[in-house]
Amino acid sequence: MLKKLGKKILLALLVITCLPIVSIQAKQPSSASKLVANGHEFDLKSEQAILIDLTDQKILYQKDQNKRIHPASMTKIMTVLVAIEHIDDLDQTMVLDDDVFEGLLEANASVAGFLLREEVTMRELLYATMIASGADAARALAIHVSGSEANFVKLMNQKAKELGLTNTHFVNTTGLDDDDHYATVSDIAKLLESAIQNKQFLKIFKTREYTLLGNEVRETGIQLKSTMLGQIENLGYEDNLIEGGKTGYTEGGGLCLASTAWHEGTHYLAVTANGGLDHNSGNNIMDAYTMYQYYFKNYARKTIVKKGMVYLTLPVKWNFSQSKLEFKADKDLTTLAPSDMKEDAVKKHFIGEKTVKTPIAKQQLLGQLEFMYGNELLTSLEMRSTEEIGRNPLLYYSEPILNFFKTNALATVLLIAACFGVVIIIIWRKKYRRYL
Repeated sequence: MLKKLGKKILLALLVITCLPIVSIQAKQPSSASKLVANGHEFDLKSEQAILIDLTDQKILYQKDQNKRIHPASMTKIMTVLVAIEHIDDLDQTMVLDDDVFEGLLEANASVAGFLLREEVTMRELLYATMIASGADAARALAIHVSGSEANFVKLMNQKAKELGLTNTHFVNTTGLDDDDHYATVSDIAKLLESAIQNKQFLKIFKTREYTLLGNEVRETGIQLKSTMLGQIENLGYEDNLIEGGKTGYTEGGGLCLASTAWHEGTHYLAVTANGGLDHNSGNNIMDAYTMYQYYFKNYARKTIVKKGMVYLTLPVKWNFSQSKLEFKADKDLTTLAPSDMKEDAVKKHFIGEKTVKTPIAKQQLLGQLEFMYGNELLTSLEMRSTEEIGRNPLLYYSEPILNFFKTNALATVLLIAACFGVVIIIIWRKKYRRYL
């Protein structure tokens, strides 16, 4: 019995040793250079700027994006968002008392034109805050929601924390300069991206003009006009390029603008700050148009992977039934790319282990697949396993033995010789027993 078992083990070792050994060699991919607009540098007046492709979740351009700024009236993006989230009925009314107007005149804050003792709706206050950049409206919203501006600011800072705005802090609802009231253009971009997911906010944000009806205190209505629209008209620019925006201006923050734009299926977001102190220069508008128009003119959406195409194949280790993982597109993959780019010029770089080591769980992250055009990163995908794949113990535990003999030629020769010797001995013994 033991002799038979020993023979089987020796024969198994012989078979394993004689199996072909496949060496898979793959070069580690070079780190992708995440250049912006293929190295294009914009000639901007603003000291800080950021441009984002929201459709592909990709930063297209940035300039001192993490430097602290005075956000000026871009603050009111947060004011309006927090107010919307805490007001159930926009037709609720409040009477404007002295607390609403206190200190605004002395601070030279922009106002919508509301009067003391006037009864207004929350809807009117929201539009007046965003469109006319009214500090009176912003203050009124805060008092209605939280009882005081100070309490409302706590909600603003809480929201900033929820959104991951790590370099942002508010001390007021209006954006008036204060050393402890700061943000970055990167944080303002995150804030605006989140805010426009709110349908009510987006509706207000996109509005160019809004009429406040007259009432018992103020008999005549007020035609509110977007501060951004006014600057666009002064520059003679086309109005339909920008979807919506919130301007800002203080001595500390200079000219600012947070805006969005659509073009041929791509959604853009831009934030600029410190565009100078000449209020009539329109530098904030010009810088936004400079960035938007460059991409409108030179970039377009391109299909880089067609539906049904296998765009990545990874070998699988230690599994008999499955030797590879194939990733097939269930729909066309499009991305923003240079207009003159040929689709066959796109190169793929996989960042991760080149061979999948079992066991793996379903949806396990395997790596990142980057699509490159020259040095420009077009887009990237998280590559996750589409199924659970188990490990075969025999393949797993035999690998160290195979690797040992693969790297030790002398040991391999000796083992093969020993195996053949054992086989010869077994055969000789069988023949010898016939004559006994």
